[in-house]
Amino acid sequence: MRGKVKLWNADRGFGFLACDDGSNDVFCHIRQVEGGYEALDRGDEVEFEITPGRDGRLAATKVRLINGR
Repeated sequence: MRGKVKLWNADRGFGFLACDDGSNDVFCHIRQVEGGYEALDRGDEVEFEITPGRDGRLAATKVRLINGR
């Protein structure tokens, strides 16, 4: 799946990704971001997989930045 970072809280280490296909936003924790990043920025383009999160809602895993920095 591809999308963009919609919202990111660097202090708490999580945010939400907007899916390019228009489906619901997906929760993302910094631990799921590959490449050693400490935070993402709003508008960053990403590729990711979607799995059920601990609370049953969808969450992003294997998140990769595709627009570089």
